[in-house]
Amino acid sequence: MNFKNQRVVGFFSWQKAMKKRLGLGDWLKACCRVLMVLLTMVVCTTAVQALTWTSRTSAANNSWTGATYGNGLFVAVSRDGTGNRVMTSPDGITWTPRTSAADSSWSHVTYGNGLFVAVADSGSGNRVMTSPDGINWTGNAAASNINWGGVTYGNGLFVAVAYSGSGGRVMTSPDGVNWTLSAPTQVFSGVTYGNGLFVAVIFVGSSGQRVMTSPDGITWTPRTSAADNPWRSVTYGNGLFVAVSDSGSGNRVMTSPDGVTWTIRASAANNAWRSVTYGNGLFVAVSDSGAGNRVMTSPDGINWSTDTTPDNSWQSVSYGNGLFVAVSDWGSNRVMTGVNSQPQTITFSNPGSQNFGTTPTLTATSTSSLAVSFTSSTTSVCTITSAGALTFVTTGTCTINGNQAGDASYLAASTVTQSFTVNVVVPGAPTVGVATAGNAQASVAFTAPAANGGASITGYTVTSNPGGLTGTGTSSPITVTGLTNGTAYTFTVTATNSAGTSTASAASNSVTPVLPSVAGTCGSANAQTFAFVPVANLCTAGTASVVASANGQFTWSCNGSGGGSNASCAANWTSTGGNNTGMVSVPSNSNNNWALDTSSVNFTPARGANNSPATPPPANYMFPQGLASFNLTSGTAGSNATVTIHYTEAIPVGAVYMKYGRTQSSPTTDVWYPLAANRVSFSNDRKSVTLTLTDGGEGDHDRTANSTIVDPGGPALDSSTAQAIPTLSEWAMLFMAALMAMLGYTRLRSRRL
Repeated sequence: MNFKNQRVVGFFSWQKAMKKRLGLGDWLKACCRVLMVLLTMVVCTTAVQALTWTSRTSAANNSWTGATYGNGLFVAVSRDGTGNRVMTSPDGITWTPRTSAADSSWSHVTYGNGLFVAVADSGSGNRVMTSPDGINWTGNAAASNINWGGVTYGNGLFVAVAYSGSGGRVMTSPDGVNWTLSAPTQVFSGVTYGNGLFVAVIFVGSSGQRVMTSPDGITWTPRTSAADNPWRSVTYGNGLFVAVSDSGSGNRVMTSPDGVTWTIRASAANNAWRSVTYGNGLFVAVSDSGAGNRVMTSPDGINWSTDTTPDNSWQSVSYGNGLFVAVSDWGSNRVMTGVNSQPQTITFSNPGSQNFGTTPTLTATSTSSLAVSFTSSTTSVCTITSAGALTFVTTGTCTINGNQAGDASYLAASTVTQSFTVNVVVPGAPTVGVATAGNAQASVAFTAPAANGGASITGYTVTSNPGGLTGTGTSSPITVTGLTNGTAYTFTVTATNSAGTSTASAASNSVTPVLPSVAGTCGSANAQTFAFVPVANLCTAGTASVVASANGQFTWSCNGSGGGSNASCAANWTSTGGNNTGMVSVPSNSNNNWALDTSSVNFTPARGANNSPATPPPANYMFPQGLASFNLTSGTAGSNATVTIHYTEAIPVGAVYMKYGRTQSSPTTDVWYPLAANRVSFSNDRKSVTLTLTDGGEGDHDRTANSTIVDPGGPALDSSTAQAIPTLSEWAMLFMAALMAMLGYTRLRSRRL
């Protein structure tokens, strides 16, 4: 409270005198009324701060004396500096030095009709400068080189006032360039325009007449001021003129609804108030004295309160774009900005427990309707974008802060914090890799899931299909045992953490378990002679070998296991019933008791050898397998005998069986002749031929029915008509030719149809 000592003493003297004159009851009532008045004064002088002020760095440490706002730009002018006595800012915060038109002592600046106009209280014929943009300035001659201290714009006219100088101290200009001097000679300190009237205030002058008004800036009328204070500045807003002074006893403000009748008002502090302006529903005055209270504000021009400010020598204040800007002529930061910051609060509800792996977006609102931004206090658990998009790093407690920094109209809101639990969830599904079969088992590779659910994975399970057999482990690969060799399996993998088990992976590739890979080998029948096909010792450990047999040529395979290669073994003929070229065999039953004299079996060339027939066969006949000579005995005299001759090589296609011996037409002389076709049967693989011979008849060398059949002969090929047995590829070519012929016939037939 700013009560003067004499006022307190006066109050107590008053209440003592009143007590003598009044009774006790009336005295108490009077005291109560006075106390109510005092309490009202206390409330007025301790009002809540209206603006929040922030120091800003000026473009230069000049003596800044005037500031204004226009066309989206704050402009300030100064009394000193070299070529930089103007600075501009689009936001009142960041300032840029500008070259003034001259290094005059610029005292004030205004904006009107698209033009910035500044006036100076010293200079050589250029005490006015103008700029359309606040950046490029042009010097102009004032109407008189006197001390111009204030300038304003209204009703299409610039009006400037001076505080000293000979002749008139008012000048007017319709364009800011050409000026006309008017007569008043008072010590003017400030001028404004409002409600169709120019109003100027006077620093010193005639008692009771420190205000002048003019409807046109030319003709001025003195008005009675509310007090004979040194009035520094005047403004107009919300239907009211308000003036401030830099001295006076609690009455450094006066107001007028019309500029004519003025009422004294108590200032918030007895500071040296230098400038006053109006904006955003608030009158604001600044001073160059006071302790931390060099701004006072009022919503009505009547009730004033102070704001906390830096203690600079504030010379001018202006308003624009929601911001008050004041400039100073000394101090470390010669600009400050003030905003009508209203309080705001944040509503931010707790989102409740969240599951790891989700990506929720949090929301919050502020009473200012400004966007709330978010930060995380537990970045090891969760992170968040300023817009509220959450990302969970792990499980635990996530703490999120909601913030609103405020703007030109609102103070920063108190931070609202919410904490919630991030729950563990089951992991994601692993990614199955390659399954590899073994002996009754398979090894399955996989990779860990991208999301572990917020907790460490404690194990993996591999499951077979079919069978549902499982294998477990903590890393890849995992082996599943107990599988059935020869059965195809696929596998899936799951992961487990403290929350449970994941869904299964996709199925693996199909594999079939087998025995270990072992190559087949022909066995210990090596180099033995059998009269029958052996049934044992063919596929055991040993060296692949030839098995001799008196009962037919054959081959067999020893299968590998587990994918091992097979071995192929062959049994060729031996001297028992033949040699390595062929063998003769006779059925042991249903063959008229005929038996083979094995000692008589002999394979010999058809010609040229010592044991070849005495008469060579016809020159055009070839015998690829040579001649087979043998004796059949013990058969029923005159009966037929069936005998099979086996060869190691296939009999050529087109061959006939040629005999050497006597025939019906040559009963005493041996000749070459083909055995009748109905007595010859070639096997499918053409490695054997079965003959039907008659004792004493066709095929019997001696042509005598004596229970003995002598039979030299062999497959013969007429060289003039011979053709080789087709190979596999030749058979394929024949088959393809036949197929093509069939297709051609079918197509031709379909065309005809």
